[in-house]
Amino acid sequence: MVPEVAVLHAWAVAPAHDRTALLLDVLRVSRLDAATVRGALAMAPRLRARNDLLRVRATAELGVTSYLEYIAHTEVFAGGRWAECEWQARIRVATRTLTVDMVHRASRVVVEFDGRRYHSDDRARRRDLERDALLAAMGYTTIRLTFEDITRRPAWCATMVRNAIDRRLADR
Repeated sequence: MVPEVAVLHAWAVAPAHDRTALLLDVLRVSRLDAATVRGALAMAPRLRARNDLLRVRATAELGVTSYLEYIAHTEVFAGGRWAECEWQARIRVATRTLTVDMVHRASRVVVEFDGRRYHSDDRARRRDLERDALLAAMGYTTIRLTFEDITRRPAWCATMVRNAIDRRLADR
């Protein structure tokens, strides 16, 4: 079975609450991309929860790569007021290029979404601190939000990021 067909099959048989994370995980760790999934969908017009898959695929094409980012993008940082933010954006720092989860370039505010899967051990924490220092040296402020922040206090998250952006823009 070709990978894109396998993904559609997995989507159809997975429990509804697991589908979004499943698709985003496959897109992140495989060579399969959202455009290929779109092509496979043309051959599966009656796929179960097709519209949901289309929505997740479209969000993935915008740069969202994890379930935490999906929630942040679709529920917390959604709408016109966040249109200036880029997802999975590249920022050149010193001799490296970092990919950040979300950035508002005009204000130089970076938002990182830290789920347990990639940010729970000491090595990951040291890597995050180094990234924050590199970004700070280039004039960026980094705000780190956890899964619990995004899911339990979304309004607070939006307010903190908006306040940081507004303050940085006002200080220019």
